[in-house]
Amino acid sequence: MFMKLKKTILLIGVLTLLFACNKENPDWIVKVNKTVISKQDLQTGLVNLTSDLRKQIPKENQPQYMLNQLIQTEIIYQEALKGNLQKEQDYLDFLDRLSDQYEFQKKQALVDLFVRDQIDNKISIQDQEVSAAYDANKGTLFSKYERRSISHILLKDQKTADNVFAQLKKGANFSSLAKTKSIDVNTSKNGGLIPGYFRKENLAPEMGTAIFAIKKTGQFSRPVKSEAGFHIFNLNDTQVVSAKSLEDVKDSIKNQLYLQKRSQEMTALLTSVKDLYTITNNEALLEAAPSDKEAVSSESKESTK
Repeated sequence: MFMKLKKTILLIGVLTLLFACNKENPDWIVKVNKTVISKQDLQTGLVNLTSDLRKQIPKENQPQYMLNQLIQTEIIYQEALKGNLQKEQDYLDFLDRLSDQYEFQKKQALVDLFVRDQIDNKISIQDQEVSAAYDANKGTLFSKYERRSISHILLKDQKTADNVFAQLKKGANFSSLAKTKSIDVNTSKNGGLIPGYFRKENLAPEMGTAIFAIKKTGQFSRPVKSEAGFHIFNLNDTQVVSAKSLEDVKDSIKNQLYLQKRSQEMTALLTSVKDLYTITNNEALLEAAPSDKEAVSSESKESTK
């Protein structure tokens, strides 16, 4: 269960800059009832996609993800208007502090108010839930473990790998060979160093086995085959990370449980009102919707004007 929590993607929160919907915009790709979402809205959303979400969502899926976010946020905004949240004192106080030019912030504030009242204020996490999540994952996420820093030399074929391995056995310097022989352009210039530390279970089985079979710092593995070629790994450092007690991680677990419940409640809310909204697609423009690469390119052009 807890592993799934780490992949939770919030439905609201990435859209602060995305309320540029223009009812007269002919360049629309989707309508939510009578409100349009334009190609530019989608482009802006992709430019402002957070780095964490870029890592979680495959590149080819990011435009569809962002479009779904825009649709869902517009639905919530319209629900907030139906509930007359724009008349609540918290919202009126916010408007008093805001310049008229920031229309998108007014809309975002109303969405945030709706989410607070309808979802956030109704979520509670009990101590028993935190303890249960800890116990369920104690043997994997919170137990003592070893992690290693490694360098590698990547070679195109078995023959070349065997030749380099033989040179290493004769005392050749690993870093020097990585710089001159490795075909991994990202690591070769740094002597083959792969940034970070790695747990065995987070590596491909054949690589994890080879790397964690190395007994001492400075020793290297035999050539290991992968889709990229043949690797020779060098052990730079080993760290032992202590087990985490419930007290150590309870705040983190509580936050992850909260995010999971928030995501579930958001999905339930959107499902409950979906029949009240007509979603109309402009198929021609949807097919030509911008990729995240195009969005970033467009943003760069704007910034140079």
